[in-house]
Amino acid sequence: MVAMNKLVVYVLVMMFAIIFAAVLYSPSGAFEKGKSAVEGVKNLVPNISIGDSGLVGGTPEISSLHYKEILDLNTTINRMLSSSDSDCFGNYGGFTTLGLGDGAVTITLTYDSEKGGTRMMVNGGAGGKQIVPDLTTFIPKMRPCVIAGDDVLVKNFFNNFVNGASNGNYYAFANSITIRYDEGTGTGATCSNGNRITVPEFGSKGPNNNCDNFEDQGVIFTPDNLHVCFFPTNYVTNSDEHGIENAYVEKFKQQKQCS
Repeated sequence: MVAMNKLVVYVLVMMFAIIFAAVLYSPSGAFEKGKSAVEGVKNLVPNISIGDSGLVGGTPEISSLHYKEILDLNTTINRMLSSSDSDCFGNYGGFTTLGLGDGAVTITLTYDSEKGGTRMMVNGGAGGKQIVPDLTTFIPKMRPCVIAGDDVLVKNFFNNFVNGASNGNYYAFANSITIRYDEGTGTGATCSNGNRITVPEFGSKGPNNNCDNFEDQGVIFTPDNLHVCFFPTNYVTNSDEHGIENAYVEKFKQQKQCS
């Protein structure tokens, strides 16, 4: 990013130098030639913008498989939001390895309380930082949530849908969710390479403490056709603040599916 900023500044300086020289030292008519030269230089500068929301430029490329997986997620979410069922599950098929570097894909879901829905932003392309316009969208009504973040909450979910015993609150609203590939940079016991889901507002709690924690098998859940919940997973415990043990996620495919 720093190198790109330096390049842009350098090109701008060169453009002004050409105009200045054309005005001071060139014969009549050379100014117009100077402008033409500047236009040629401008055409060499890529049409990009750099900011907190990522890098946009050209048409970012991601694999056709990732493209389909994200479309399937969007379709499944919208079907669940429009369903007449509640406390039901959906299956978007899951994600293959989301990758690193130029092949990386990151999905961020952020709730917008003013608009009453969730923005899905997808980054990929160069360095995995470019916004992918075709897949970046707004999903009306949706409120992101996770089955994670608190031991009691996750145990309630486990009891409700595995043991068949009704309990209290069983999902946690999340203002923002990020799904990406991680090379084992967390602090938990399951820090191996793999797809990772994090909830920034949780800090070091819950799923954020583990790395390879998104073996959801494509399963998502809605309690009320507004909240759409994702499943952080763990390897060793039926249910705790980190999520549901990955071996149990398969069972949710047998539960009531959103029509």
